Amino acid sequence: WMQKVAFNWICGIRASKDGLVIDPCIPRAWKGFKAQRTFRNATYAIEVKNPKGISKGIASIMVDGVKIDGAVIKPHKDGRCHTVVVIMG
Repeated sequence: WMQKVAFNWICGIRASKDGLVIDPCIPRAWKGFKAQRTFRNATYAIEVKNPKGISKGIASIMVDGVKIDGAVIKPHKDGRCHTVVVIMG
């Protein structure tokens, strides 16, 4: 259960009814991290970048090169792998 807590609430990658929520809360010293998550018949290769050394807050999220509004990735349900780049700020 500790792994689930770390992934869901520290890395901030968790499922919701609306989609995959990306809301990291990490130590300021972390420059970022990478994770992979399978969600509703799609895989997401997620890279979180923390250029300003903050612990919480999202400046932008790009899915397959397209900026999305907010911090929830709508499910793709297509069996493919999607690239997600998150910039904290």
